[in-house]
Amino acid sequence: CRLEGAVQAAFQAYDRRSYSGVQGWLRDLRQAFGKDSAEVAMEQRLITTPGTQFLPMSQLVAAQLVTHGAPANAVHLLYNAVDLEHFHPSGPARAKRAEWRARWGVPEDAVVALFVAHNLRLKNLALAMTVVERLHREFPPLHLVVVGKRAPPRRAPWLHWAGACTAMDEVNAAGDLLLHPTWYDAFANVVLEAMASGLAVLVSQDAGAAELLDGHNG
Repeated sequence: CRLEGAVQAAFQAYDRRSYSGVQGWLRDLRQAFGKDSAEVAMEQRLITTPGTQFLPMSQLVAAQLVTHGAPANAVHLLYNAVDLEHFHPSGPARAKRAEWRARWGVPEDAVVALFVAHNLRLKNLALAMTVVERLHREFPPLHLVVVGKRAPPRRAPWLHWAGACTAMDEVNAAGDLLLHPTWYDAFANVVLEAMASGLAVLVSQDAGAAELLDGHNG
């Protein structure tokens, strides 16, 4: 069984942390009485079925499986792969760096932090914007480019929305670092692709891809 995400019960716990106020209470009700509860029960039966073998995409998810009843010898870590010819620091995508920056309205000499996600709440855009806004006051060349189908909830001279993009090799080549302060992520391919593209990467500890970083490189 190849897990493309987290153990559902664990994911719900992380997901709940990204809500507050009335939205948080509604989330509690959905998890306790809605379809989320049924999904957890169904997955729990699978996890504890004798003879089932599991291929989690990170040590984070592997630990979740064992915590929820899977035998340790039935859990086999298998990281996602990345195309190192497609995502490369000096690949052909680098030639379009200036073109993408002009499209975003970013100064040519700017330091571009990329934030790549469709779910802006779960991936914690709010934190990324707070950090970049503060740093921009002291270091004006810093800009934040949000890549995804949903626009940021506000406008600012240092904040740019790229919309949904499929040419991520070219997007990465136009950036300087990736911010991924997610509330939770089993394993974000975007982190792996950014690393292969030569970008500096900042990832929260609740992301499986953080396992690929260390205190020096992450």
